[in-house]
This record gives sequence, C-alpha cells and structure tokens, in this order.
Amino acid sequence: MLAEQDLGISFADLNQFKIPKDLWGHPTTFFELETSLSSFGNLLGAVLGNQHPITAAYRPIWDSVQQEYKARLHHEIDIRRVIKPIHILRSIQLPVYNWFNTKKLRRMPPPPPFVDILERISLYVYSNPMLPPGLYQLIAPK
Repeated sequence: MLAEQDLGISFADLNQFKIPKDLWGHPTTFFELETSLSSFGNLLGAVLGNQHPITAAYRPIWDSVQQEYKARLHHEIDIRRVIKPIHILRSIQLPVYNWFNTKKLRRMPPPPPFVDILERISLYVYSNPMLPPGLYQLIAPK
C-alpha cells in the first residue's frame, strides 16, 4: 500500500493514535540513532520486501554505519554535537519521500543515494536539512 501511494503515514498521525507526546521520542545519541536506523531497515524489509529498490539502496548505508563510519558518526553526534541524529534521519527520509513521489508520477526514480549522506559527513561538507516545525520543536532549546 505504501509503494502504490494508497497509504501514507506522517509524524502528525501520532495524534490520531493517541500516543502520549512524551513517547514521541527521537534519537538524541549515536546509540539511539543506530537503533533507529536498524529498525528502519527492518521495517523497509518487512513492508517493501528485500528486493525493493529502496530496501536494496538502504543496505549499503546500514553496512557502512556498522563498519567504516561508526566512529565518525559517534564523534560528530556525541562528542562534537554538530549533527543531531534527527538530521540524519531526515536526510534519509527526504530521498525516500522523493522516490515515492517520482514513482507516483509514473516515472522510474533512481535508487536513493543514502551512502552519500555518510560521505558528506566524512568530508565535512554535510549540511543539516531543514526540519518541519513539528520536528524542529523537538530539538530546539527551550
């Protein structure tokens, strides 16, 4: 249903599920980001299947996080605190959204370039994506 655009889920939908706002958590540490990335990969495989282009494009980023970029991400998120985990998740969400939007227009989109996110972080050219107001309020200092 997600692949055919028959169903969509957004952060605002949490209101309808009557989930308390204190459970709307978002990752704040590298360890929590790693858990979120793992869960997202499992969700992709379960919902879209292992052969889906998005699932196949996601595997290399997960492998790279586990192997070559683990120390770098930990340093940037937990020590330097330049990048917040929510920015990385948003950087993953945007190409997924774009992929489905292009598919909805009946065009064949290229696989999302997820590994580019890690390469930009490694080269110090990563820029934090803009967050929608709901997500920004979660991370903005009060």
